[in-house]
Amino acid sequence: MGKKVPEPVEHAVAALMREKKIPREEAYRIIVGHWQKLGYLKKGTLDLTAKGRKKLSKHYKEPKSVRLRKVNMARKYKKKKL
Repeated sequence: MGKKVPEPVEHAVAALMREKKIPREEAYRIIVGHWQKLGYLKKGTLDLTAKGRKKLSKHYKEPKSVRLRKVNMARKYKKKKL
């Protein structure tokens, strides 16, 4: 099994497929090529660069259920002051 595709890439591909009505392979080719040109992905791979992680973290929002789970876990395991 290959490397896992970063979630922001998957979301961008899905959005492009919806908007332009193009096949998945073509959408991946377009998104990966464009993001590599912008410097968000390393050349020839699907690995995010530091610039890509910083830029995409501002635009990508986790699903609400994931955010709530993180908040609840933080509250549950928060150390109590003595």
